[in-house]
Amino acid sequence: MRAYVALVNPQTLGYATCAFVLAAVEGKKNEKAFVEAVLKIPQIEECHHISGEFPYLLKIWAHDVQDLERLNEKIKELAGVLRTQISVVLSSAKDHVTGLVARSE
Repeated sequence: MRAYVALVNPQTLGYATCAFVLAAVEGKKNEKAFVEAVLKIPQIEECHHISGEFPYLLKIWAHDVQDLERLNEKIKELAGVLRTQISVVLSSAKDHVTGLVARSE
């Protein structure tokens, strides 16, 4: 066992918008600084190093679309970030917070 954790539904804290942000970061030195900076931004729930054109995938919670835009600008200002690409979550069939699976009727 690694740890006990409490899973808080972000929506109960006023975060109504979930999005995934792909980030292209230039150079290993910048990647290390990028990850360190991302760890300090509480609205970023997850950070994954992945393969492909965008080496980082972030899961972000924002209050609304304007807040998401502000967070994206903050990410783009981090050292070495070349560009980002955002996908806003419209609905979730399953997630780790609720553990629920959506069922069609």
